[in-house]
Amino acid sequence: MKSTLEQLRDMRQSEAQQAIAAGKAEIVKAKTQRQMPHQLHCTECRLPFGAMTNRAKYCSDRCRQQSYRDSKREYLPDVEIDCHECGDTFDVSPRQASRAMYCSPRCRQRNRRREIAMHTGGLYTPKE
Repeated sequence: MKSTLEQLRDMRQSEAQQAIAAGKAEIVKAKTQRQMPHQLHCTECRLPFGAMTNRAKYCSDRCRQQSYRDSKREYLPDVEIDCHECGDTFDVSPRQASRAMYCSPRCRQRNRRREIAMHTGGLYTPKE
């Protein structure tokens, strides 16, 4: 049995589908504009979106989070680290610099297998 909220949502969706099928897309658009009176552009992805207030900056949480991450990257330059397995240098954020050891999952796994072989007395020959 559907709740009242689910029934209302289904009814709205069916009304919208019927209006679109009947060529009355303006009705659907007008209802949407009443719900979101301000038409703005996202500062991150530049796509238009509707908002209840004219102070909104982002169309979604994803854009808001991406903008925040980008702003942090401007202030904190990446740090170069040498890989403990292959010796290549790679860049990491300053936050990860203290615990980053390997340039890739492959190097991390190769090192782990070598350590297990050393502790168990087995032989380890990496595949190249």
